[in-house]
Amino acid sequence: MNASETRAQRLPASAALDGLLKGPETQKIRTFAAYFVELWHDYSRDWKPATQKTSARALRRDLQPFFGAMNLAAIGRSNVVR
Repeated sequence: MNASETRAQRLPASAALDGLLKGPETQKIRTFAAYFVELWHDYSRDWKPATQKTSARALRRDLQPFFGAMNLAAIGRSNVVR
């Protein structure tokens, strides 16, 4: 096998893995607060006004004070139950 065949064989594998986390150095630490901003932007426009209002209130009152600064990966079942 020559060098061009090896490179040609690696390209499909690299394309299949494109966008996946490759290791700790490429992972962004995402907080709950940052994630919720994305979630709100993507989904809330499809919600009824009453659902938007109720969800925003729950975020401010219940979720943000406890989970806001936490890394998403660190939030586990025990945190949610508590």
